[in-house]
Amino acid sequence: MRENKAKNQNSKQLTRFAARFAIANFLNKLPLNNKMELNILEETKNKLVFELKGEGHTLCAMLKKELWNDEHTKAAGYHIEHPLVGIPRFTVETDGAEPKKVVIAALKRLDKQLAKLKDSAKEVKA
Repeated sequence: MRENKAKNQNSKQLTRFAARFAIANFLNKLPLNNKMELNILEETKNKLVFELKGEGHTLCAMLKKELWNDEHTKAAGYHIEHPLVGIPRFTVETDGAEPKKVVIAALKRLDKQLAKLKDSAKEVKA
């Protein structure tokens, strides 16, 4: 019985290590010269519509989720017309707060989270 518990615990530790190793490999292989272009299409007092040329679902999904964590966000979403050649179009609506500031704050929070992830991956690699 003790052997089974020990095997299960070792198996869980191995799975965690494998996940961390995969994340570390992923982060090390990210292209650092990826260029993103942001074009503002519409801007009002509480709504911002912009395109993120050069990006896909990865950044957009993270940004959308982080925007929903902001108390001033009433609506946030994006759409990509075509999966291979489409440009993500974001729409952000707020409760009166400046949408640009809400987006910038969300990006800063994401940057901190990604820095923590990268540091954790470096610890695993070491």
